[in-house]
Amino acid sequence: MFFRSMMLFAVASGLALAEQTQPRLEMDADGDVVIAADGQVAEYHLKSQLAPAVAGLVDRAVHAWHFEPIIVDGVSVRAKTAMHLGLLAEPAGKDNYAVKVSDVRFGDVRLKPGAAKKLHYPPELVRARVGGKVMLSLHLDATGKVVEAYPYQTSLDVRTRTEADAQRYRAQLEKASVEQAKEWQYELSETMDGKPRAETYILTPISYFLVTCQMPCKATPPETDGKWKGYMPGPIHPAPWSKPVQVATGDLESLKDGQALSLNSGVHLKDDVIGKAL
Repeated sequence: MFFRSMMLFAVASGLALAEQTQPRLEMDADGDVVIAADGQVAEYHLKSQLAPAVAGLVDRAVHAWHFEPIIVDGVSVRAKTAMHLGLLAEPAGKDNYAVKVSDVRFGDVRLKPGAAKKLHYPPELVRARVGGKVMLSLHLDATGKVVEAYPYQTSLDVRTRTEADAQRYRAQLEKASVEQAKEWQYELSETMDGKPRAETYILTPISYFLVTCQMPCKATPPETDGKWKGYMPGPIHPAPWSKPVQVATGDLESLKDGQALSLNSGVHLKDDVIGKAL
């Protein structure tokens, strides 16, 4: 009986180990959606290159979505918006996966090509070999121009000797970032009845990093060079003009320089699709 129990345990453990060898898979997909006046999907275009089988699942799911009607001056109108999807594939038996929606957001904007100029890197931080990431809260007008900028959160890539040093470094990065952002112009993705929103509020990152290389030197952001990058997060400061919003940590962490997270999209799904199988 003892050996039989040991054998059963060994077999069960082996099965569990075999199941664990199938990884969970994650994928991001971007596209745009045109919403009819009645809230149904009129058009959908996928911009990301996905495997045909996955693209087919996404296409079928999106066309089945229903949105809250967009009301302008008391009338339901047609709308268009950018869409970002997070997809999760989990093991469902041998060599099979179940694909579900892990994240969805609308109205994200992108910095216009050539809009970003060379950043001013505070000299004290260069000497101290300190880098960081500033998450900015920006207020855009109907043309996509930045009319207000405020530092939402600043994270350093090193642990400083004192909190006073950290505060001083963060303040310098924030000042440089706000000055830079005021010159930016964004491509707006959301229109209501063919017209862009009068005001758009977004969160967007600016990264500061130092590189050591020989000429010619190509500075590659740490986030994209295949290595882990750690940050010491600073305090969060909501912008004075923004209403309290729930921002998923994963949404912010996935943003790259030049990308932005919309905080006031006028597009809303009738039903929650997070966790729904495709």
